[in-house]
Amino acid sequence: MKQTQYTVRCLEASEGYFITQATDVPDSQRMVGRHVILAINDSPDNYKEIPEIEARRILAIQKLSEVNTPLPDIPEEPTHEPTPTE
Repeated sequence: MKQTQYTVRCLEASEGYFITQATDVPDSQRMVGRHVILAINDSPDNYKEIPEIEARRILAIQKLSEVNTPLPDIPEEPTHEPTPTE
């Protein structure tokens, strides 16, 4: 049996703050959360804290973009005319 042990790094936002990406990301695609679990090749430098009011603004934008996303076209089912029987 092979056993592997991993160390997990977690970021936790300070009171009144949320965590998001440090890079410039459109609000509609921005990750916002109170905790982030880092991948093995990720760095805490890739994240920053933002005030809760800013996080709520971003989340509201994301919610609106979900509501305004058009539904995909769903093809209508073909109508089958009954075939006459003799």
